Amino acid sequence: TLRKNPPICLLRRKLMQKQQIGQSGISVPKNTQIIIPVWSIHHDENYYSNPDTFDPIRFSREEMDKRHSMTFLAYGGNSNVCC
Repeated sequence: TLRKNPPICLLRRKLMQKQQIGQSGISVPKNTQIIIPVWSIHHDENYYSNPDTFDPIRFSREEMDKRHSMTFLAYGGNSNVCC
């Protein structure tokens, strides 16, 4: 249920180095504050079919291996996550 109803809707991060966005050629400067839309990612049909339905099978090892690791961010999604 943390995917369906995350305890946080947004994550705020500060870039520690200049980053390029994919193949777009767009560069984001170091120290830029960015917002990651957790709720939107957790409800994106590109990552979760029927995103408004609770389905614990989504988190089987086999299913999790099919998705990018940053599509479940209930705990913050980095090396400094809670727990």
